[in-house]
Amino acid sequence: MGSMGAPQRARYRIGVDVGTYNSRRDHWHQRGNQAVVNSSGVSLDDIGCVIIGTTHFVNAVVQRSPDLERVAVVRLCGGSTEGFGLGVPPFVDYPAELKEMIYGGSYFCNGGHQITSEELSPLDESELATVANGIVRDENQ
Repeated sequence: MGSMGAPQRARYRIGVDVGTYNSRRDHWHQRGNQAVVNSSGVSLDDIGCVIIGTTHFVNAVVQRSPDLERVAVVRLCGGSTEGFGLGVPPFVDYPAELKEMIYGGSYFCNGGHQITSEELSPLDESELATVANGIVRDENQ
Protein backbone atom coordinates (compact mmCIF):
# COMPACT_ATOMS: atom_id res chain seq x y z
CA MET A 1 0.00 0.00 0.00
CA GLY A 2 3.01 2.24 0.30
CA SER A 3 4.87 3.96 -2.48
CA MET A 4 6.99 2.05 -4.95
CA GLY A 5 10.36 3.07 -3.63
CA ALA A 6 12.73 1.97 -0.95
CA PRO A 7 11.10 -0.41 1.54
CA GLN A 8 9.75 1.31 4.62
CA ARG A 9 11.16 0.42 8.01
CA ALA A 10 8.96 -1.52 10.39
CA ARG A 11 7.04 0.69 12.78
CA TYR A 12 6.16 -0.23 16.35
CA ARG A 13 3.72 1.24 18.84
CA ILE A 14 4.23 0.99 22.59
CA GLY A 15 1.03 0.61 24.57
CA VAL A 16 1.06 1.34 28.29
CA ASP A 17 -2.01 0.62 30.38
CA VAL A 18 -1.22 2.04 33.79
CA GLY A 19 -4.45 0.62 35.19
CA THR A 20 -6.22 1.62 38.35
CA TYR A 21 -3.94 -0.46 40.55
CA ASN A 22 -0.64 0.97 39.38
CA SER A 23 0.16 3.73 41.84
CA ARG A 24 3.69 4.06 40.51
CA ARG A 25 2.82 5.00 36.96
CA ASP A 26 5.18 7.99 36.92
CA HIS A 27 8.03 5.66 37.80
CA TRP A 28 6.95 3.35 34.96
CA HIS A 29 6.83 6.20 32.47
CA GLN A 30 10.32 7.32 33.35
CA ARG A 31 12.07 3.99 33.65
CA GLY A 32 9.79 1.28 32.35
CA ASN A 33 9.48 2.55 28.81
CA GLN A 34 13.23 3.02 28.51
CA ALA A 35 13.87 -0.50 29.86
CA VAL A 36 11.44 -2.02 27.36
CA VAL A 37 13.02 -0.16 24.47
CA ASN A 38 16.56 -1.00 25.59
CA SER A 39 15.84 -4.71 25.97
CA SER A 40 13.87 -5.04 22.73
CA GLY A 41 16.64 -4.28 20.31
CA VAL A 42 14.23 -1.99 18.46
CA SER A 43 15.65 1.30 17.24
CA LEU A 44 13.95 4.46 18.48
CA ASP A 45 13.50 5.35 14.80
CA ASP A 46 11.21 2.33 14.44
CA ILE A 47 8.85 3.41 17.23
CA GLY A 48 5.96 5.37 15.80
CA CYS A 49 4.22 6.33 19.04
CA VAL A 50 3.63 5.61 22.71
CA ILE A 51 0.03 5.20 23.79
CA ILE A 52 -0.81 5.69 27.47
CA GLY A 53 -3.92 4.01 28.91
CA THR A 54 -6.64 6.30 30.20
CA THR A 55 -8.05 4.23 33.06
CA HIS A 56 -7.19 6.78 35.76
CA PHE A 57 -8.73 9.64 33.81
CA VAL A 58 -11.91 7.73 32.96
CA ASN A 59 -12.38 6.55 36.54
CA ALA A 60 -11.80 10.08 37.88
CA VAL A 61 -14.43 11.48 35.53
CA VAL A 62 -16.99 8.73 36.13
CA GLN A 63 -16.55 8.96 39.90
CA ARG A 64 -16.41 12.79 39.84
CA SER A 65 -13.20 12.60 41.83
CA PRO A 66 -12.29 15.63 43.93
CA ASP A 67 -8.80 15.24 42.44
CA LEU A 68 -10.03 16.53 39.07
CA GLU A 69 -8.52 19.92 38.26
CA ARG A 70 -10.03 22.82 36.36
CA VAL A 71 -9.09 22.92 32.69
CA ALA A 72 -8.96 26.00 30.50
CA VAL A 73 -9.26 25.48 26.76
CA VAL A 74 -7.43 27.78 24.37
CA ARG A 75 -8.74 27.19 20.88
CA LEU A 76 -6.70 28.54 17.97
CA CYS A 77 -9.62 29.03 15.63
CA GLY A 78 -9.32 32.34 13.84
CA GLY A 79 -10.43 34.64 16.62
CA SER A 80 -13.18 35.34 19.11
CA THR A 81 -15.62 37.09 16.77
CA GLU A 82 -15.47 35.17 13.51
CA GLY A 83 -13.51 32.09 14.49
CA PHE A 84 -14.19 28.54 13.43
CA GLY A 85 -16.16 26.54 15.98
CA LEU A 86 -17.63 29.42 17.97
CA GLY A 87 -21.03 27.71 17.84
CA VAL A 88 -19.64 24.58 19.51
CA PRO A 89 -17.80 25.75 22.62
CA PRO A 90 -15.60 23.44 24.68
CA PHE A 91 -17.47 21.29 27.21
CA VAL A 92 -20.77 21.90 25.37
CA ASP A 93 -21.99 18.34 25.90
CA TYR A 94 -20.52 17.65 29.35
CA PRO A 95 -22.93 16.87 32.18
CA ALA A 96 -23.59 20.07 34.13
CA GLU A 97 -22.06 18.87 37.41
CA LEU A 98 -18.88 17.70 35.67
CA LYS A 99 -18.56 20.95 33.73
CA GLU A 100 -18.97 22.90 36.97
CA MET A 101 -16.13 20.89 38.53
CA ILE A 102 -13.58 21.24 35.74
CA TYR A 103 -14.48 24.25 33.58
CA GLY A 104 -11.67 26.76 33.79
CA GLY A 105 -12.75 28.99 30.93
CA SER A 106 -12.54 28.88 27.18
CA TYR A 107 -10.72 31.25 24.88
CA PHE A 108 -11.10 31.58 21.13
CA CYS A 109 -7.87 33.03 19.79
CA ASN A 110 -6.32 33.99 16.50
CA GLY A 111 -4.23 31.39 14.74
CA GLY A 112 -4.86 27.84 13.70
CA HIS A 113 -5.26 25.95 10.47
CA GLN A 114 -7.97 24.06 8.64
CA ILE A 115 -7.50 20.33 8.11
CA THR A 116 -6.42 21.28 4.58
CA SER A 117 -3.55 23.26 6.21
CA GLU A 118 -5.10 26.56 5.11
CA GLU A 119 -4.37 29.19 7.74
CA LEU A 120 -7.44 30.51 9.55
CA SER A 121 -5.63 33.61 10.73
CA PRO A 122 -2.11 34.56 11.80
CA LEU A 123 -1.07 33.51 15.29
CA ASP A 124 -1.15 36.43 17.70
CA GLU A 125 1.48 35.69 20.35
CA SER A 126 0.61 38.75 22.42
CA GLU A 127 -3.02 37.60 22.55
CA LEU A 128 -1.89 34.17 23.75
CA ALA A 129 0.34 35.74 26.41
CA THR A 130 -2.60 37.82 27.65
CA VAL A 131 -4.85 34.74 27.76
CA ALA A 132 -2.18 32.66 29.55
CA ASN A 133 -1.62 35.38 32.13
CA GLY A 134 -5.38 35.61 32.68
CA ILE A 135 -5.64 31.84 33.19
CA VAL A 136 -2.84 31.92 35.75
CA ARG A 137 -4.38 34.93 37.48
CA ASP A 138 -7.81 33.25 37.64
CA GLU A 139 -6.22 30.03 38.94
CA ASN A 140 -4.57 31.91 41.79
CA GLN A 141 -7.71 33.73 42.95
